[in-house]
Amino acid sequence: MEVSVGNLSEIERGLSVPSIRTLCLLSKALDIGAGWLLDLHAENGPPGDLYVVRASARQSIVYSKAGVVKRLASPLSPGQLQMLVVEIEPGAGSGESGYSHAGEECGIVQEGILNLWIEGERHTLSQGDSFRFVSTKIHRFENPGNVLTRVIWITSPPLY
Repeated sequence: MEVSVGNLSEIERGLSVPSIRTLCLLSKALDIGAGWLLDLHAENGPPGDLYVVRASARQSIVYSKAGVVKRLASPLSPGQLQMLVVEIEPGAGSGESGYSHAGEECGIVQEGILNLWIEGERHTLSQGDSFRFVSTKIHRFENPGNVLTRVIWITSPPLY
């Protein structure tokens, strides 16, 4: 899948929000981390702690699909792991088409219910359940419940 010129133009002009899949394609084409496209590394405030991220200081990534917010829970300092707090509203998720990328992911459901598809196989996880998979497998997720789902999600290498 490639990004069309029209879609790229809409993203550049702020008329469209790129999907995670599009973000990964763009960052790969530019040979940069996706976080640089999100301006997470900007020097807009006081320098961050290399080792600690306070809950009140987490940077949010608003997912292109409504109802999904990712909050960076690990420092932006260089490393091989990235931790996110992913909040998924009831009925929301990553979309019908799965995506894949280099690396590995794992996580634990803190609240709610998570449907996680890996290579087309659905896994339903509840509070306290955890997962791990190679990110090159096509995957997607959704909250099938009627309350907020919160997941501690770890990726390697960092995506943002």
